[in-house]
Amino acid sequence: MKHRSWMGMALVTGAIILMALPASAQDWKGRGRIQGRVMTESGEPIEGAKVAVFFGGDHSQGPEPTTTNKKGRWSIGGLRNGQWGISIDKDGFVPSEGSTHVSELTAGKPVNVKLRNLEDTPEAQKGREVRSWIDQANSAFQQKKYADAREFFEKALPELKEDSRPAVHKAIAQTYLLEGNLVEAGAKLNKVLALTPDDPGALKLLASIMGQQGETEEAIATLKKLLEVNPEDSESLQLLANILVAEGREVEAQAYIDRLPEGQGIDPDAYLNLGIEKYNANSFDEALDYFNKAVAQNPESANAYYYRALAYLAKGDNAASKADFQKLIDLDPDGPFSAQAKEFIAGL
Repeated sequence: MKHRSWMGMALVTGAIILMALPASAQDWKGRGRIQGRVMTESGEPIEGAKVAVFFGGDHSQGPEPTTTNKKGRWSIGGLRNGQWGISIDKDGFVPSEGSTHVSELTAGKPVNVKLRNLEDTPEAQKGREVRSWIDQANSAFQQKKYADAREFFEKALPELKEDSRPAVHKAIAQTYLLEGNLVEAGAKLNKVLALTPDDPGALKLLASIMGQQGETEEAIATLKKLLEVNPEDSESLQLLANILVAEGREVEAQAYIDRLPEGQGIDPDAYLNLGIEKYNANSFDEALDYFNKAVAQNPESANAYYYRALAYLAKGDNAASKADFQKLIDLDPDGPFSAQAKEFIAGL
C-alpha cells in the first residue's frame, strides 16, 4: 500500500503547513429547496416547530433554522445538491431527525413528519434530558469545544433509538476530525457503517480520512462505488478529483473535474500543496504551474498569491513577485504573511 500524505507540505522558508479540509466542510449553498409539513400523530398542524437542515451530516453546514406556519408548513431554499439532514424540534413533542436528497434541477417530495406528543412521565422527562444533552452538544460544537460536544453526544447515545444513533456517531466523528484525530474519527464512522452500511455521508468522510492517511487506493475505490450509485454526486466527484490531483494523477482527475457542476471546482489547496512540493524540490517552473492553477481555482486566496510570489522571486521575476505580494496584502492585510510580504516589497 502506498503511503503518502496529501494534507500539505512545508516550504523550506518555514511557512505554515496547509491542510486540506474534509469534504463535509465545503460550501453548502445552491439552488435546491426542501419543504414539508409538521403535524401531530392525529394529523393536526403544528405551528412554531423549529426545523433545521444540515449538509452531509455536518451540523455546522447549513442555513439558519426556520419555523412552521399555522398550517404546519415550512420551506428552506438555497441548498446544493446532495444528502441533507433534517431535525425538527417543538416543545411538548419528541424531536425528529432524518434525511432527504436535494436536487437543484428537480423538486423533491415534501418531507411530512408527525411528531409524537410528550407526556409528563419518567420517559418524557428522560426525553427532555436527552434533548438537552443534544442541544448542549450542538452548542459546544458550534463553539469549537469538541471534547465537551463529544461528552454530551456520548451521554445521549444509549438513550436514542437505533435509527437515530448513526447521525450522532457522525457528529462525534466530526469532532475528532476537526481536532485532527483521524484514527478516532475513522473508528466512529465504522460504527455508523456497521448500523447503516450504505450511508453516503459516512462513506465520503471515511474516504477523506483514508486519503489523508495515505490509503489513497481504498479512498478512490470507495468514492467510485458511491458514484456508481449516484453519478451526479458532486461532493464525491470533488473529493475524488482532490485526491487524484494530490497524488499527481491530474489526467485521471480531469475526467471527474469535467463532471462537476458549473462554477464548482476542486479544492485549490490540492494544487497549492503540489506547488509547494515542487518549490521545495527547486522545480520552480512546475511550482508556478500549480500555483497558477490554485489562483485560477480561488482568486481570493491570499495564500495562493503568497506562494506564487515566492516562486516568482526564486526565478528572479521581481515585478511579478511584487505584484503578488501586494495582492496578498490587499486580500488579507492582517494575515500571517502580510508583514513578511511588506518586507519583501520593500526589498524589491
